[in-house]
Amino acid sequence: MNAEFSVAVHAMVYLAAHCQASFNSSELASNICTNPARVRKVMSKLCKASLVVSTKGQGSGYASIAEARRTDLAVIAKAIDEVPVEDIWQSGDLDRDCLVCSGMGSVMDDICHGMNLVAFDYLKKVTIGSICDRLLQKR
Repeated sequence: MNAEFSVAVHAMVYLAAHCQASFNSSELASNICTNPARVRKVMSKLCKASLVVSTKGQGSGYASIAEARRTDLAVIAKAIDEVPVEDIWQSGDLDRDCLVCSGMGSVMDDICHGMNLVAFDYLKKVTIGSICDRLLQKR
């Protein structure tokens, strides 16, 4: 997973913890410790998936949806087109006579697919609310 997932989860937890407020990208970026452009990029995907709302005009920014605490991390990952394990390069060559060389790419695809299934099952068990509860217990 890349940093967009962390930005998305952090932003959604922060908005859910401050559910009556709206925050612009600079305010969110300050809390997330990243730059506002990265926040806007991620938030646009979350808005498109209806996981957060965007307000326009004076006091514009992003706000939590009523159901935010019930949102699981798998939903967030899918909203930002994120997969836990990406198989971005395949070793071997399909046209070679060696069974290892010609078959390793598809084996690794299967392994990555299996790892993603397990990871998404785990992400479905973690909600924005459970993260809020965990963090706010520390007070």
